[in-house]
Amino acid sequence: PRILAVHSGALGDCVLFGHLLTRLEGEVTLVAGGEKARLLAGLGVVTRAIDFDSLPMQELFSDTPLTQCTLPHRLGEHDRLVSCFAGGDLRAEQRLAAMCSSEAAAFLPIRPPAESEAHLLDLWSDLLGLPPKSHERYSPWPLTPAWKAAAGEAGAYTVIHPGAGGAEKCWPLENFLRLAERLER
Repeated sequence: PRILAVHSGALGDCVLFGHLLTRLEGEVTLVAGGEKARLLAGLGVVTRAIDFDSLPMQELFSDTPLTQCTLPHRLGEHDRLVSCFAGGDLRAEQRLAAMCSSEAAAFLPIRPPAESEAHLLDLWSDLLGLPPKSHERYSPWPLTPAWKAAAGEAGAYTVIHPGAGGAEKCWPLENFLRLAERLER
């Protein structure tokens, strides 16, 4: 099946979304910010990347007839839509599903509800009918040989992303430092 995945969030959010996408069967086209989409495509997480910022997403919120919109041509036809964009706006959700010709559409929240203690990946998995999988069991994505060569060395690499858009999403700095020391050993 052809899957269209849409996430307009920051790097960490898109990486988390990427872990969900690895659990879906089919060819995944990811619409995300240019570098984030290309990163996940380059790692083999998704088949194709489309830069979110290059698309006329305002067409989702307009009254323009779909036949006069350019977004459907840019997205292409897909069997399934999984989106973290336009959630909660029923009209925009319906237009996005129609624009990619998808009858199976899921709009996922970008944060778990305040009363939930579940990890966002578990919530998304549940909403998509996938069995839960602890985030601790997600495998790292290996760098391609071309990326390793471009970095100038073919050794082992680990990327640590300590930032977040909100303080409540940040792991304490001392935990990152301990992790880096452990990885170095």
